Amino acid sequence: MLKLSEKTREILNDKKWIDIRDGWFGRMQGLFHGKRDSFLENHFYAVNGVTGNAGAELLYENPAEWVNRALES
Repeated sequence: MLKLSEKTREILNDKKWIDIRDGWFGRMQGLFHGKRDSFLENHFYAVNGVTGNAGAELLYENPAEWVNRALES
């Protein structure tokens, strides 16, 4: 299995992105638990994930390489 590059590791462990992710997951958990959220009265969730410029076929052929390319592009 391909080892993550240092740049990819830094991106995945960046506190700013982790805090953003945790905030959105917290909001989504609230939605599933039936909690009122005024933001969601005018917005909806679209779960996209990482897109980057890695080819879609690579995702199935070599997922680890896809992660590196998607995050570093």
